[in-house]
Parts: sequence; C-alpha cells; structure tokens
Amino acid sequence: MRSKNGIALLITLFFIIAITVLVGIGLRHVNSMASDIQKEKFLLQTRLLLDDVLSLLKSSKELDSIVDSNSSEGLYVFLSQVGYLPLSTNEMEVILEIESARSKINPNVFKDTNSTFNIQRVDTFKEYLSRYNVDYIYADLLLDAMMGIKEDFSYNTDIFTLHPKLFRDYLASKAHLGYLNDYFRDRYRYNTHTQIDFDSLFYYSKNRDTPIDLNFAKPEVWKFLLGCEEARAEQLYALAGMCSNYECFELSDFEKERLGRFNISFYESVLFVKVTMFQNDLKASVVFEYDMKSKKGSNFVYEI
Repeated sequence: MRSKNGIALLITLFFIIAITVLVGIGLRHVNSMASDIQKEKFLLQTRLLLDDVLSLLKSSKELDSIVDSNSSEGLYVFLSQVGYLPLSTNEMEVILEIESARSKINPNVFKDTNSTFNIQRVDTFKEYLSRYNVDYIYADLLLDAMMGIKEDFSYNTDIFTLHPKLFRDYLASKAHLGYLNDYFRDRYRYNTHTQIDFDSLFYYSKNRDTPIDLNFAKPEVWKFLLGCEEARAEQLYALAGMCSNYECFELSDFEKERLGRFNISFYESVLFVKVTMFQNDLKASVVFEYDMKSKKGSNFVYEI
C-alpha cells in the first residue's frame, strides 16, 4: 500500500516541482556574467523559487488528503517517497528536502514556557550525554544559551564574559549550536561531543511547546528519550507511520515513564522543508516549517 501510493505521489510532485522551478528561473533570466549582476539574479531566483515551493505545498491535493484523514501512514508514505528531490536546469541545481518537523527534539523545551528549566528533561539530556562521555558542563552551556540576559550574570559558564554579544534567548539554529560546540571544545579541551549526531537529534524553534511525533522519531531520538540501545531504537523506528498509541510500540512501563517527561504525539501535520540552490560558485539555502492545516510557512532561516 505504501509503495503504490508513494510512487504516485513521487511522480506527481516531481513533475510539478520541476515545472515550477523552470518557470521561476525563466522569469529572471539575465544574460550577464558580471559578478554583481549574477548575485542579484541568483537572489531573485532564490526568492522566486521559494514562492514556487510554497505555492506547490499550498495547492497539493496529496497534502490536503493527508490532513483530511489525519493519517500518519499517509504522511509517512508521502515523506518516504518525496523527502529528497534533486532537480536541475541549465542554470541552477536545486535540492528539495521535506521531513516531519516533529521527528526530532527541540532543545529549547528544556526550558519551560514559564522561564524555568524542566529538571526531568535536563536530567534526560545529561543521561544521554553520559553515554558519549560528554561532561555535564556541556548541558550547562546549552542552558546558558537559553537564559536570556541576567543582570547578576549568574550563568553556569563564562561564555558571555568572553562573547558578550552572543544571542542567549534560545538555541536559534544549527549554526548557533556549532558556535557553542566550538567554544566548548576550545574552552574545556573536550571533543567527545563530536560523536553525537546532532543533525539527527535536534531541530531548532523558539516555540517551547513543540511535541515529538513518535511516528517519525529518528533512532537517535529514541535513544535520547528512552536511554535505550541502538537495536531497540531501530526496532521502534521500524514502526514509523503505523502507530496511534503506546501499545502499538509495545513499550514497557519504564519506557512510558521516560516518554512522559516530554510532550509526545502520534500525528503532527507540520513539515520541515529545506530548499538548497546552487549556481556556479553561489549557494543558498532556506529552511522553514510548513503547517499543512493552516497552509502557512514559519520559522524561515536563510543562509546565503
């Protein structure tokens, strides 16, 4: 069932995107090799392409059908077949990536909406770090990055003494985490944190009330949540898209207690979309969340 539906969705989406990309690029064709003109043209193409992708998502009958049916399986089929689409034209190469926006952990949920830290969630993070022999001060460092401006300067580390202009309201992006990782390595001479696959573990949103969709949770996320071994994490990941309750996953009472520390869901109709564009030596990427129900994009992050 998944294979047949997925192939149909793949074919439909691939050709629609290919057409929209070609149209978007054609609208801003400029025959000039000057560097400034090329950059301006590239930026215009980037914006037009993003508009095309948003229009495509909003008009997708497949996504409408998934929303109407509240179907985790339908969303799984869609994402498994169209999650990675490479496209190319004479002028530009484009990669479109789509996945569940709730398949990973938002580290900003370590801090509750009332501006206090959630002890159970922080303890879970520290337990996870211990599996990789990462000192707990790394957790303290990430918590510092969420504390905001403190007049008494009572942070856990001295990062803001050394970098007073560094953003500190929440973990904003992969680049923000990378900056903290570099500081941790240089300041404390530790590099065990490099063993952690943060790309599979974290996504970043200032919304501190984001749930984790267990139907799309990655193995590294399962390891984090349950403190389990790789084999158990892969076993649970194999049930992706098929479960509507804990019983489907055959979780123990201990595992249910661990999951209870976080906001857990079995279906979230929010997509994480990444559009990457290449043209000669120019590159741009845009990531954003797309709410399938409201048909609105949010949390746009541009890297050019």
